[in-house]
Amino acid sequence: HNSFEARYKGLDFSDAQTTYSFRLSYWQKFWHKLDVFASANYSSASVGLFTKTLPSYSMDGGASVDLLKQTLSLSLVCRDIFNWRKNSTEYSNPDYQGSESQKIVSRFLSLGAVVRFGKMELERKAKQGGTGGAGINL
Repeated sequence: HNSFEARYKGLDFSDAQTTYSFRLSYWQKFWHKLDVFASANYSSASVGLFTKTLPSYSMDGGASVDLLKQTLSLSLVCRDIFNWRKNSTEYSNPDYQGSESQKIVSRFLSLGAVVRFGKMELERKAKQGGTGGAGINL
């Protein structure tokens, strides 16, 4: 909840607003190798002293795949898939009225690769509750 009270040039100003944000996430695994995810984000409008920030929203998504018995993982992530993200502010100062909007007309893509070295079977045993060869079974 945002609220403010101010006195400016002999005038009283006050405002209040409840702000909120939501994130909806989806994740699915296919064929024990492919992970797909999507995330939708929303932030409501908010007020400040002589300013109001308008709502913003976006959607991100991506996928990753495990190859070569999980020795290699490849991933692709796209931020703001539909290019919806925009930041807008309105100014309501008694001396100045205006607005500002900023939008980046592009998407951010990232490609990642992970190569795992070492004894993977020890990690698998540890996840299953085994000793991994380092402990003693009694």
